[in-house]
Amino acid sequence: MIWNLTKKIPLLGKKINDYHLAKKFKIEIALLNNSLDLESITASVIHFSINKAATQHVKGLLRRIAVENEMIPVSINDYAFSSKIPYLDHLSFEQMEEFKHVFKETGYLYSVFGGMLENVDNFNNYKIILSIRDPRDVLVSLYYSMAYSHVVPIESSNKRNEFLDKRSFALSSKIDEFVLNEVDKIFSIFDKYKNKLCRHDNVGIIKYENMIVDYSKWLMDLSNITGLSISDTLRRELVDENLMKRPKNEDKLSHNRKGISGDYKEKLDDKTIEILNSKLEPILTYFAYEI
Repeated sequence: MIWNLTKKIPLLGKKINDYHLAKKFKIEIALLNNSLDLESITASVIHFSINKAATQHVKGLLRRIAVENEMIPVSINDYAFSSKIPYLDHLSFEQMEEFKHVFKETGYLYSVFGGMLENVDNFNNYKIILSIRDPRDVLVSLYYSMAYSHVVPIESSNKRNEFLDKRSFALSSKIDEFVLNEVDKIFSIFDKYKNKLCRHDNVGIIKYENMIVDYSKWLMDLSNITGLSISDTLRRELVDENLMKRPKNEDKLSHNRKGISGDYKEKLDDKTIEILNSKLEPILTYFAYEI
């Protein structure tokens, strides 16, 4: 009933939408407005990843760990997804001048960015975590997500039309065609991580593949990199929840579709894999993925 009313009265719908965004992203909006300051001695954490490397799962557990350590979680790119501000990891060095005040050196968890950030002052003072996955599996998972499971940006977002175009392309393409169309973009993201992010000594890498093999050890690595403690109670909760959420069968309509490594070997033609290996060879070698 309310939904039908907001469709008939667009201005009312916009006001309701703006209200919910302002409530959901009050921290992000306050930081953008430079109206939030926090006294803390805990080094802020910036979480980088690549879409389809369990980004939402890692972001979610990082937020819970951050809260336990009396830090404030910040999701600037989530706010961008639902609004008209740009994705910060899409901006050039010069464009970031307008937004660099968002980053504070202590007290905050910034999660998650799907690409390299330019022009963050005193970058070496942050704890940096890079969560990655075999880019060939990323491409396969991206196809299913884009075609079937990823939520569509709301109508007020200026990312909606671009997303719908990508979904249309995915639905009209075979998986091999899709991944070959996307491989250069994935290479570019990994290449910037390799050449710009990983040169910093304060960057730690965690892998999707290790998360699947030994979740408890993977959690310990995450804690060591971020410098954030995880209580025994929260650790048990996270381990138990992970066991419950792991899919038993493949579901292409689910955001957590399959949850394995090496899926590309089953889904892609041999010729496609050969092309991907050739294009991605510098990335696969650097991040120690088998060719």
